[in-house]
Amino acid sequence: MGVSKLMKILAICPITNNDKSKDMFHSFRETKSKDTDIVFRLEGTVTEAFNTMFINHPDYDFYFMANDDILFKTKNWDLKLANKGKISWGSDGIQNENLPCFPMIDGDIVRALGWLQMSTLNKYCGDVVWNVIGKQLDILNYCPEVKIEHLWHESQVDMDIHKKDMGEFADWLPVSHRDVEKVREALNGVH
Repeated sequence: MGVSKLMKILAICPITNNDKSKDMFHSFRETKSKDTDIVFRLEGTVTEAFNTMFINHPDYDFYFMANDDILFKTKNWDLKLANKGKISWGSDGIQNENLPCFPMIDGDIVRALGWLQMSTLNKYCGDVVWNVIGKQLDILNYCPEVKIEHLWHESQVDMDIHKKDMGEFADWLPVSHRDVEKVREALNGVH
């Protein structure tokens, strides 16, 4: 019997609230597998944090998009999500199966696109973009047994940034097929 390859997983977390991030990191450390790393970024937009950290660490098998306002509740959540497939996510207590709010994404997909969060966004709609790409390619996997609690309330939304990001998403949607095709080619081994 052959030896299975260890998966290298990187969680990336933009920091917007240092108090919340301490609780998030504690829950991360207590529940992750030994081969999952985490990096934090304090400056720039949420999108800049995700994309800069991906560019600085381009060789992971999977990338997990974290927030500082989540708590990991399930032991080995990282392996459970990575083993489910190309884009997977757990129950966040708010969106659950409706939207991949905190997705685990195959590194080949991220490398094909060159970004972890669509670069024209500031903070919001990254999960909606991944939902569109994943549905088009039938590569979404919701894992209700993985609990990642989102400590969020709609009153926290910056409406100006949200409106701008919704506009960016609307502009991308008619040309989203370009990114879908890049991902399809990567998944089919075409480079």
